Amino acid sequence: MQRNFTIRLALRLIFFISIISFTAPISADAFVLGVHPYLSATELTSRFTPLCDYLSAQLGEEVTVKISATFDVLLDETVSGTVDVAFMGSSNYVRLKQRCDQLVLLGKLKGQQPNLRGAIVVRKDSPIMEVSELKGKRMAFVSHNSTMGYGVTTHVLVHAGVYSKDLAAWQFLKNHENVAYAVLAGFFDAGSVKQEILNQACFDELRVLAPLPEVADHLFVAGPSVSKSEAEAFSRALQALDTLGRHDVLQAIRNDVWAIVPVEDREYDGLRDYQRAIIRFEAGP
Repeated sequence: MQRNFTIRLALRLIFFISIISFTAPISADAFVLGVHPYLSATELTSRFTPLCDYLSAQLGEEVTVKISATFDVLLDETVSGTVDVAFMGSSNYVRLKQRCDQLVLLGKLKGQQPNLRGAIVVRKDSPIMEVSELKGKRMAFVSHNSTMGYGVTTHVLVHAGVYSKDLAAWQFLKNHENVAYAVLAGFFDAGSVKQEILNQACFDELRVLAPLPEVADHLFVAGPSVSKSEAEAFSRALQALDTLGRHDVLQAIRNDVWAIVPVEDREYDGLRDYQRAIIRFEAGP
């Protein structure tokens, strides 16, 4: 009992600490690479700093990382020009495209698996065995605008006949790590996370309740503050990482990534369909 109490207390401390935001100071003359907050700000700053250092050397201009406070804020910052180049998930790109036509796709992540994957998870000792059994349970999501952390998940829930009104409680916890820790600590009965979370040893006590449909992976987008020639230079530098053997930079972002490859808007058409699932989930049958 004492050991279980200690583990739960530690999980709670980690959970609350991971919510704290951090953003490095940004030079007024630097290009700003904005990143959506799918993990803690400290973790994302560490992951994307090597890429910014590489891009600064390749472009001959300083590139600085900025972790946006929320998914919505990153879209606002990209449209306004506060962020020059944005790294975001599929759902957020679809939403950004609806707001702004002055976008240039620079490339998407290519990992060991061709697409982004995720799952609805529960604790290993949970009695829940089917998605339909989530009725009357507490569920954690990442953000209203998270691809795996909400959008695709609602498609699976609705297909199983589970709507928002059927849940005892549901809440957005800002990033995938928070969701995983919250489920482990017993704050929620289930949560939706990206595959990367399930690959971490610290989350071994999570069990996949249901895999989520695969979607096109995260991508880099240049906003309206970036000229055509600058966007082309960013795209060349990003897509040269593999040929230059800079897999250290790629795997700092995610340890299964081995290239950044060309990407087209049509690859995200499926996400436009999943947006309708969100409406159904929240409105009910």
